[in-house]
This record gives sequence, structure tokens and C-alpha cells, in this order.
Amino acid sequence: MRVRVVGRYGLTRASWRKDAGNAMPRRAGGPGDTRRRGVAFRLEVAMSENAVFFADLAAEAPSVPRGIHSQTLYDGPDMRFVLFSFAPGEELSEHTAGRPAVVHVIEGEGDAVVGGEPHLIAPGSWFRMPARMAHSIHARTALRMALYLLPPAG
Repeated sequence: MRVRVVGRYGLTRASWRKDAGNAMPRRAGGPGDTRRRGVAFRLEVAMSENAVFFADLAAEAPSVPRGIHSQTLYDGPDMRFVLFSFAPGEELSEHTAGRPAVVHVIEGEGDAVVGGEPHLIAPGSWFRMPARMAHSIHARTALRMALYLLPPAG
């Protein structure tokens, strides 16, 4: 998001005045609009990206009769968002990721081994792993999960 000061008088989105050292929003021309020189100014806000919204993540991840299906729904500088669908009995063998990650189970049941610790996973299960932590996932039933790959620390 970029913010640019355009002028000192008449605001498009919000009017601001200084009150005891705090900036407070005011409507241009409305009550409390001081319009004194150097107090009121106009801001233009330019958004460089749009919001991303999914109403139903389970609907985004197709049910698969066999194998594992993955699809990247978002890949930006702040994170990568991937949905996985597992057929019953499928497994992601032990592996690591080069960046921190969050797993959130949407549907189904399974087993996760994270950093050597076994866990039963079910809808609502959630875990965060630091970069390079070994983990694996086994689906007992059809399983859908969201994976959030976070930016590398640093």
C-alpha cells in the first residue's frame, strides 16, 4: 500500500486533525473540521494488491479416489498457500521444508509425525513447524488439508 499526501485542505477518504498530539479522523466539512493551515490534508491511498478470499476451502480441494492431489491457491511474497487432498491410505513420507509452515486439517482423519512426535489429526487440527523440521502425514480416511508456507526467517 502506498500513501501519498496530496494537499492540505479538503479530504477524499478521511479528514485528520491534531487533537492533543493525536491524529483523529474527521469528515471534510463536518463537525470538528478545523481546516486550519497545516492541520488538515488530503490522503490518496493506492492499493498495490487485492484481497484473496475463499468462501469454502473444502470445496476448493477435490475429492480424489487414489493418490494425493495438491494445488497452489496463492503464491506471493508473504506466503504460499497449498491445498492437499489425500485418498484413504495415502502418505506423504518424511520430508522437510526450507521455510516455516502451518498445516490446518479441513476434513478427514490421519496421523502426522512432526519433529519425531506422533499426532492424530482431524478436522480443526493445526500445527506450525519451523523450517527444516522433519514431518510426514498419513491419511486414515479421505483427508483435505491446507498448507501455509511462510516467508523464511531473516
